[in-house]
Amino acid sequence: MNKFSFNPLFSNNKKNDTIENSHLIKRISSSNELNAKFYIYANVTIYYHANSIVIPFMILDKERGLYIFEYKDWSYKYLQNVTIEKAHQQTLSYNTLAYESLHEIINQKFDEVANIKRIPIYNYLLMENLTAQEYGDLNDSLKDLMPQMRIIFKNSSIDTILSKLHVEPIAQKSLPRVADILGNLLMQYAILDDYAKLHLCSGEQMHFINGDIQNIQMLYGEARSGKTNALLLKAIYEKLKNRNKEIIIIQTTTLASDILKKKLLEIIEHAIIDIEPTSIKIITPVGLVNTSLDKQHKREIDSIDELNLLDHEKSFDIADLILCDDADFMPAKFLFFLRKIQKKSSLLLVKNEKNSNYYFSKAYKETNIDIRVYKANVQAKTMQIVQKLLTKHQAKDMLIVSTDIIAKEIEEDLQHFIEDDIISLKSKDKLIFQNFDKLLLATYKDIFGLHPKHIIIVEPCSTSRNEFIHALHLAQKSVHIIYEEKCEEIEDYI
Repeated sequence: MNKFSFNPLFSNNKKNDTIENSHLIKRISSSNELNAKFYIYANVTIYYHANSIVIPFMILDKERGLYIFEYKDWSYKYLQNVTIEKAHQQTLSYNTLAYESLHEIINQKFDEVANIKRIPIYNYLLMENLTAQEYGDLNDSLKDLMPQMRIIFKNSSIDTILSKLHVEPIAQKSLPRVADILGNLLMQYAILDDYAKLHLCSGEQMHFINGDIQNIQMLYGEARSGKTNALLLKAIYEKLKNRNKEIIIIQTTTLASDILKKKLLEIIEHAIIDIEPTSIKIITPVGLVNTSLDKQHKREIDSIDELNLLDHEKSFDIADLILCDDADFMPAKFLFFLRKIQKKSSLLLVKNEKNSNYYFSKAYKETNIDIRVYKANVQAKTMQIVQKLLTKHQAKDMLIVSTDIIAKEIEEDLQHFIEDDIISLKSKDKLIFQNFDKLLLATYKDIFGLHPKHIIIVEPCSTSRNEFIHALHLAQKSVHIIYEEKCEEIEDYI
């Protein structure tokens, strides 16, 4: 006769491929009625310090709390002759089916990571191979251990599932923000913005983060869709799954690389996960080429213009995964180099191609940008807008973007009209040497990684459409576009 102990929720007693192929989980996950009421996650992992806990199925009801489901494939044939031997120190009550340890881990993570109040947590069972009718014929002692009201059976209807979940009481006090609950619990699916506020990843972003990048693939995203944030989360998630995996993220400039390194450190500290920040390499195109040259004991270069593809005839292991951000702004010679060296690496390019392998269609957070357009003398209008903005905002919240020639003229005029110091941004300099406490003046090639509150774009017709659109979508509050010469392409876009 079978002996039976109710295993704790976080034991690895079932292979993940079986859970992923569960018809019951797929049916619940695809229910429009349930998705309209709850936040549903299947086969997810909680990372906390050096620990990882796999949860087969999880639902958040923003009015009631968190439902944790343990997956079992026990059949009626297996259970009908079972006798119960309760696990040592196992606690059974109305509110729990398994050990309380997972509840404590979740609450500790909330306490330490976010300092948000504890939320109700309820344990349920998913019984893939047992019907409600078969359950009725089981031993009463087994039913005491597994209350029917807390089991989702193979043949449970959506209405039945909903009614069982709604047995739990509505919380007397409102629960924390959904993004704070799920974002701190599942850090790999949460974007941490510049103000340390969490935003949940979309289904498209989660699909990318969970995806298996093979050979050369591409990612396309609409403006403000969180492409760079998703790259960082993808790198972190891959590193959490395999500590030995070598990952490189390519950024256009030294400044953009340093800003992303700072963001990586902030995420690791916020999520309290055991990752060495330097284990994810974030470098520029020149940095990557020089890594290749160093491995071959050849002279390093100072710019991509010096890149000689003949120096890189041999393939070698530079990384397991290469993530190239803003590939449309990379030199064609460097992209050719990337494709050439990736024979033993997986390569992901962020490009403006809608037929890409991954596609982000929406902004990751709500935005309400005030965009204003002026056809006027660019220098005079720039002075006027700057002075007006300075009456309500600080100089450090502003960025003026233009070409090199216009930037020099504007800088000379501003020094005569405003008291605030003006800084000409140099993206080749490291973040530690930058000063962001002043009004910034930059060219279109220097602004990668920046997200100022207010941007003044001067004479966009003198640059490429891609660079103009990139600058247009960096601002958080307002954009002022000033142009003097007629430019049909820009006017049509506006």
